[in-house]
Amino acid sequence: MVLGTYYNDRPIVNRLCQRHHQIFYNAPAIDHVSEQIEVLYQQQQQNDRTLGVGGSDVLGGQADLSDPQNIEKLPEIWPVEDEADDICDAYKQLVGEISSMAAGLVSLRCRHERLLCLRKKISTLENPREKIQPNLVFKDGELALELKKMRILAAKLAHELEGPKEMQI
Repeated sequence: MVLGTYYNDRPIVNRLCQRHHQIFYNAPAIDHVSEQIEVLYQQQQQNDRTLGVGGSDVLGGQADLSDPQNIEKLPEIWPVEDEADDICDAYKQLVGEISSMAAGLVSLRCRHERLLCLRKKISTLENPREKIQPNLVFKDGELALELKKMRILAAKLAHELEGPKEMQI
């Protein structure tokens, strides 16, 4: 009975699905959306060309130069060729200095992370009375007493193993 109902209602459901698809996914609507996406993409491409490298206005002073990725986006030579050679040379020198500073900053950040990791690892040793077993830490603990008893027993055993020596004259 259920199977019969399924076969009877299937064409109706198929027609409803087709109508829904034609209304909401018709070809002119899809073409319109694709044209809008293309226009936005072309505008973004044009903005990238006018702003400079990578779409961020690095040379305009709006980029964060503490970020090494933004420093890498700086061009090697001054982009305007009408300027004097002094400005171009000064620009090259400043780019070199800021690049070396960025490399130093990256190495300092790596070292900082490494030291924080090391601090986290040795934090268990900060307060040995609480974080390490007290009987293992101090000279008057149980472990020290047991070692002392073991040395005495080892000396007695060594004396017993030697056996009685005859007196030599």
